[in-house]
Amino acid sequence: MALLTCTFKSSVLHSDSTYLAVIPDKVTEDIPVVYLLHGFSGDQSSWVRNSRCERYANDRSIALIMPDAGNSFYTDMAYGEASYTYITEEVFAHSHKLFRLSEKREATFTAGLSMGGYGAFKIALRNPKVYSAACSMSGCLCAHKYVCDPDRAELTRLIYGPGVTAAPNHDNLFFLADKLLKSDLPRPRLLQLCGTEDYLYGQNKEFREYIKDKGFDYRYDECPGEHEWRLWDAWLPGALDFFLGR
Repeated sequence: MALLTCTFKSSVLHSDSTYLAVIPDKVTEDIPVVYLLHGFSGDQSSWVRNSRCERYANDRSIALIMPDAGNSFYTDMAYGEASYTYITEEVFAHSHKLFRLSEKREATFTAGLSMGGYGAFKIALRNPKVYSAACSMSGCLCAHKYVCDPDRAELTRLIYGPGVTAAPNHDNLFFLADKLLKSDLPRPRLLQLCGTEDYLYGQNKEFREYIKDKGFDYRYDECPGEHEWRLWDAWLPGALDFFLGR
């Protein structure tokens, strides 16, 4: 197994940018890959520093690509970085060029925690031809409603600009799922996980009630716990197995 720090010049961010890659030992080409996303206030090192993700990935012969998205909610910010485009286009292309990652939809996945759980579902729902499955752990799945939250006024101004009272449809998971259902595009498999004492549990219950009968290949699980690495580390092996159909 190799843990690599990859730095390249991003034309989207107009700066050097860095992501981490875990590349397993037992496969050398057509490697299944998970784009593994951090939460609010984290960065590309969060999963490596706080979980056993390297061992889990190596045991399953799957690669992990971990980009940095700042506090962008995986959007192209009005006053900030274009994190969505950076990850879905530049990091994706650079990691596939540098490593022998699979080009197959059925071997391409995304997962994340908290803000990254929202990002994982959004990326998969917006790019269903590319990602065959996504996992949200303790996700901010109603993040589009933050535009109405006065406690998050500055964050939403930075993301969407001043005076915005509704998030764009492409940042609304409910809208994206409905749009996908009305299309002929493939539907990604979705795994949603949350602790019952998590402060985002209400958001997760709301999304679950919405999505569970919509016709997606959808799985949900919960257990006692708060918004904590103890759960995210424990959930990651099962998420990788879900991706690999085990």
